[in-house]
Amino acid sequence: MDLNFSAEGQSWPIRLAGDAERTRRALLSALPMRLQLHTPKIAGSHIYWHAPFVEDAEGATHVLAATAGAFIYWPVRQFLEITFAPLQAENAEVTVLGHLDAPVEGIAKLAATLRRDQGRRILEGTLSRVG
Repeated sequence: MDLNFSAEGQSWPIRLAGDAERTRRALLSALPMRLQLHTPKIAGSHIYWHAPFVEDAEGATHVLAATAGAFIYWPVRQFLEITFAPLQAENAEVTVLGHLDAPVEGIAKLAATLRRDQGRRILEGTLSRVG
């Protein structure tokens, strides 16, 4: 485990992977991060928050190639995201920074809470480095 993502009293490990050195450095230098979490209410299978940095895509992975559990940086939107199912059809390049090191069902449950409560309360989380 390299990172710990926490929200709503639960935690999920994230393992960093890939060759996105520039983006990884920007991410690590911003940790620990307090997050305001979001998820699409209708279409989309990801939890996201605003990235505190701006970088170009590294590795140029098509967003639809990001597998469930991928931890990605979406440069055009300047979001960091964790996916939990295939994403909706879209044409964009993202930087894959790693992968959830736990079952995606926990993130899917968190997304259900976000969908239910979004607009009624601010849902927060944290992202921190481990080790």
